[in-house]
Amino acid sequence: MRNLMIMIFLLLIASCRMEEDMTIEKDFNKTSKIENRIPADQSEIENEVENPLLAAKSKPCELNGDEVLECGQGLCGSWIGNGYHVYESIPLVFPCEEPCSVTLTIEEIEVPNRFTVYNSKGIEVTSEWIGWANYPGPWGSSLGNPGPPSLTFVRDPGQTYTLVIETSLPSKGKPDRFGSDTWEVFMHCDCPCEVGCVDDCGGNFSGQSSTIGYQVYSNTINLECLEEGCEVTLTVHAYDVPNRFNINVGGALVTSDWLGVSTVPGPWGYTPDNGGYYIHRTGTVTMSFIKGAEDSVVLETETVVIAGTDPFTDNWWVGVQCNCETGVGN
Repeated sequence: MRNLMIMIFLLLIASCRMEEDMTIEKDFNKTSKIENRIPADQSEIENEVENPLLAAKSKPCELNGDEVLECGQGLCGSWIGNGYHVYESIPLVFPCEEPCSVTLTIEEIEVPNRFTVYNSKGIEVTSEWIGWANYPGPWGSSLGNPGPPSLTFVRDPGQTYTLVIETSLPSKGKPDRFGSDTWEVFMHCDCPCEVGCVDDCGGNFSGQSSTIGYQVYSNTINLECLEEGCEVTLTVHAYDVPNRFNINVGGALVTSDWLGVSTVPGPWGYTPDNGGYYIHRTGTVTMSFIKGAEDSVVLETETVVIAGTDPFTDNWWVGVQCNCETGVGN
């Protein structure tokens, strides 16, 4: 009888230890699962919310505060921080003391911007707030306004003009989750100055189409006012769907290769990357060449619009700048 009691007592002790071990293991597994859900560092959280499309379009530009914007030239700027920000005012410079028809091609790239031209008396023209934001700002609780692609006005020689650009990022938290502010602007002027020759230096070309399939735009760039040996720089922009820009200069091909972002295959590529993109390149580059004996060159812009995709409209823009004094607008 005594031996039986001892055996029962030992069995009870063993049972209690097994239950305790199971409880500890269960708690350990629960803790491990919780720890596995915690990123190793904050960068993992940031990587989860990073928008690769914004990264692809981003073109950071540093401004030193003493820039001016001349006819036939462009500028870009970027900023990252919390809350409202206004950039240094940018003076607009014109080639002669005559009335000019002025067009500012503007683009907000990541977060909203407001572009405003001031004359000596006040506001000349403004874009209001343009862009998209799902957070509050000076525009209200949210914003979804594509805005105008350009601002136009007639320059009065008796006035001085400046461009002011504003932006706003969330007032709290990590602003880079929404992308940094990045913008671009190009100024084209039609001024009746005393010039002996007119060419496309300082001008721009653009195209838009919703036609499905492959197509090529052809534009002739007039360079007859430039001497041989002058450098010509094209700033090319591929917006909604990919583009490729080509120039034949004296039999030599200058090309940008395919630019833009697309999640569908095309001549830019037929194998997706790890993010599912078939092309994921910046939409803005510069192309330069030295003028030869020819008075003009042909710019050919290629695109492919694929049915059933979004976006399904092609948009592109090219600005022409020349570094010779014989080029109008320099």
